[in-house]
Amino acid sequence: MELQSEKAEGQTSVLVLLNASKNLTQEDFTRLIPQGQHMEGWTLEEGDILKVIPGRNLATLEQENYYYLLFSSPLSAFVYQGHATRIARLAAEQTPDSLHTALAPTPGYMVDGIDVYAAIQAYTLTPSTQTLNLRQLKPPMSALVTSIVKNGGYTAILNRPDKMPFEVRLTLEGPQIPLSRIRYIIYESGRDRALGWSGGDEANIKITKYEPKRPETPTSGNEEGASVSWPPAEQQQLSIDMSKSRVSLTGSDTSDVALKRRKAHPVYILGFHTEHAAQSFIRYWHRKPMDWGSKQADPEDDLAPIANAELLW
Repeated sequence: MELQSEKAEGQTSVLVLLNASKNLTQEDFTRLIPQGQHMEGWTLEEGDILKVIPGRNLATLEQENYYYLLFSSPLSAFVYQGHATRIARLAAEQTPDSLHTALAPTPGYMVDGIDVYAAIQAYTLTPSTQTLNLRQLKPPMSALVTSIVKNGGYTAILNRPDKMPFEVRLTLEGPQIPLSRIRYIIYESGRDRALGWSGGDEANIKITKYEPKRPETPTSGNEEGASVSWPPAEQQQLSIDMSKSRVSLTGSDTSDVALKRRKAHPVYILGFHTEHAAQSFIRYWHRKPMDWGSKQADPEDDLAPIANAELLW
């Protein structure tokens, strides 16, 4: 579903946050919506941020260190940018960074009508020692950003035929195990705690393997072989991301022989019915060995792979 009608789409404004942590959430951004502002066109509703979209490598869905912030109008984006920049400066000025600086502000300490203590507590976009790099994108925007605005995100993620309401990106460090083994381990761990992971009635969660195709055959694959068309801008970005992934895996050698020797680890997408279920799975499995039962390691390797789980949003 498109985020905007054609008329509203022309009014959508985009901020991009650069050099940011990969661990930010939607709430980290909405906490900074200015309160008490009475400007024409600024409604004080959380919906003024239409959506926050993390930048991603489309070859692996790995999150990058930037975020797109979509707003309902250029004024909303401008006011938010100014307020967030002001809070960032207050955090830099008022946060003690050594034993020789002033004490941290106490609750109720006001500067120009802002409770500095509350503002610093709410600000998590960057460390206090780092300059906030929040820029407004001016039209004409790139084809990729235009596609993201039109669709409310990457179609590679949003328009998959098997998409679930909430999803987790899962990768394994170390020895890789078959998808059937992953499914069995997750099922057994859920049965052991007498509560399934899916957040619904299913005994197990839906797991698909993310296998993007080359731009010549623009599909997003999974174990059932389903596909979805990608916009040309995402096809182009996928080609770039696949090239970057090749270099990171093989150095300067991107030959087929080198790639065969050192393939990228599979990326799995796990589907959940509720955000609570997805977050529970992440809290339980992230950075833990992916094993279960008395046989707790691969018999040929003596090591179980380590799970990396993150919310795909």
